[in-house]
Order: sequence, then structure tokens, then C-alpha cells
Amino acid sequence: MIAILYRTNIFLTSHLGVNIPGMGLQKDGLGRMIITSVGFGYIKADTSFFGSTRQWIKLTVNAVHEKAIVVESKVKFAKIVNAN
Repeated sequence: MIAILYRTNIFLTSHLGVNIPGMGLQKDGLGRMIITSVGFGYIKADTSFFGSTRQWIKLTVNAVHEKAIVVESKVKFAKIVNAN
């Protein structure tokens, strides 16, 4: 029953653009972009699109880690973060 209500709400609010104020749902309440972070030390993780909505852009930010880089012919360590 919950899955049916969920899919109905997504269809009405995201695809048809209907507000449902009694349930606190706004049209396109999930937007078109997802920004998420991946914890637990993952440096090359990826996430998938949320299939029931119409998101066009996804940004996944991974954990900060150190990497050796070359600056002016010298090796230095820099803190970097992967995003995809």
C-alpha cells in the first residue's frame, strides 16, 4: 500500500505538477538535481539516479583524501575530493 501511495504522489507532484497541501507535498518538490555525499571513506563511489522522478543532474561528492601531486617539479601532498 505504501508503494502505491508513494508512486501516486510522485506521479501527481513530479510528472503532472499538482500540489497536495494536505500532505505537505509541492509540485516538483524533489527538483531536477540531486546533490549527495558518500561517507565511510569512499573516494571513488558513485550513486544512481532516483528512477521515479525526472532528475536530469546528479552530483556525488566523495570523501576527502590526500594525493601526491607535482607542483613546480616537486612532489607535494594535497587534500582532494572526487566528485562525479
